[in-house]
Amino acid sequence: MKPIAKMLLTVLLLCGLAAAQKPSDTAQQLTQSLHDFLNGAAKGDKAAFERFFAEDVIYTRGIGAVMDRATILKDVAPPKPGEPVQTYGAEDIVVHQTGDVAILNFRLVVNTDDKGKKTTQFYRNTGTFQQRGGQWKVIAWQATPIVERSETSK
Repeated sequence: MKPIAKMLLTVLLLCGLAAAQKPSDTAQQLTQSLHDFLNGAAKGDKAAFERFFAEDVIYTRGIGAVMDRATILKDVAPPKPGEPVQTYGAEDIVVHQTGDVAILNFRLVVNTDDKGKKTTQFYRNTGTFQQRGGQWKVIAWQATPIVERSETSK
């Protein structure tokens, strides 16, 4: 490689590293963390829940029930044979950051296959993350079911 090409490559790499330090890096980190968590949740991977939720998380379910981390973790297990299979996706992801706190909002898509009968449900979720020990952890979470409305109620 010619010296000028090596220098240009080095400059491009350094620019890439500098760009990685921009605030949008937080949005990318949290989006990746969310997708990793959703993939783990579909498998019933308890470690995914432990990585995602802080020890002192406050989780408010769509029915108004408030749970702590121990309650969340209590029933996490891989699906048993014959149980409905669920997969999770995230759409319309928005991240706002202020210092070591970030808010993530998205539309959760829950696809269920129950012995060939397929359904889809949607939720609007908002998570509050705090950077702790160099990692983003969920300290508060709110899940709200999206209820289909008729044309007259929109």
